[in-house]
Amino acid sequence: MWRRLGVKRTVLYHAVPPPPANDADERKRGWLFRLCIVPDEIPNWIPAILPPPSSRCSLSSLSSFRFRPKDICSLDFDISVFAWHYLKESSELESYKLAVSLNLDEVMTVMDGKLYKLPTPPQKFLHEVKVVKSKEERFDDVIFYQGKFYAVSNYGRTVVRHSSSKDLTEIASPIFSSSCDKKQKKKTKKKKQNKKYKTRKFLVESFGELLCVHRAGCAYVGEGGSVDKMLQTGVKFKVYRLDQNSGEWIVLQASDLKRRILFVGEDFSFSVSARDFPGCPGSYIYFCYEYEKYPHEICSGIGVFNLDDGTGLRLEHYPPSANILMPPPT
Repeated sequence: MWRRLGVKRTVLYHAVPPPPANDADERKRGWLFRLCIVPDEIPNWIPAILPPPSSRCSLSSLSSFRFRPKDICSLDFDISVFAWHYLKESSELESYKLAVSLNLDEVMTVMDGKLYKLPTPPQKFLHEVKVVKSKEERFDDVIFYQGKFYAVSNYGRTVVRHSSSKDLTEIASPIFSSSCDKKQKKKTKKKKQNKKYKTRKFLVESFGELLCVHRAGCAYVGEGGSVDKMLQTGVKFKVYRLDQNSGEWIVLQASDLKRRILFVGEDFSFSVSARDFPGCPGSYIYFCYEYEKYPHEICSGIGVFNLDDGTGLRLEHYPPSANILMPPPT
């Protein structure tokens, strides 16, 4: 069976204002933006600036993201490439994150909870690949890290595959569920038909370490629901660091992440140093959520979770001076 696929690359940029004319003045912080191509209302493809983390829904639903600047003059800023990533889009415009080796000769992805190895080089039409053999469990994420592919299941069991091998080796045992997870599992059983009601794990490379960001709670709000309530009490995050010697995920406290700002999304996850963004505190996680604005119309937003107090808020309610997805206030 043939599956129509399109492979796209989007680029994350770091824009930094020029140094102040007076050395005594404080240099303004930079910000991040992502350049992608999304479908507009007209049947043409136009470039648009999107938030770094996003959902796995259609990219067109993100085109209404209202916090992106309309114009950026490269002459006014020092703009550099921070990172890039690859997406695989199906004919339904549902995108999937691709984990790509450094030589671009190996590609893996997670589709609907299953782990796949894709043939290379990427083509517009790809033959549906065979699922990598694994236990009957749902995978959440895959990443290329230090020359190997790492994949994590919804339970936290982590497997590794060398780019030259077809076999998977378990490298970390499952992360034991908290009471919050157990409550979420009960909700999931009642709403099995809705895949959005589940916990989620994201793999992030940060300061040379491999982290697992665990989200407990649903990041989707149905029509008539409260986004603010979901962000404040419905969603919780925990961060773990992989200890390859012991084969365990070690939980990190907020104080361990003071120097880091994490971004997690269905199509892109990464970490930045808080020192590179003066005025922006560490121990925060930017993440994507979805809400039903009208019947059958799903929109995306960005939440910011504070690991210190365990609460989140909408990005538009976050102090502009600390929001690294927008230019600093003038």
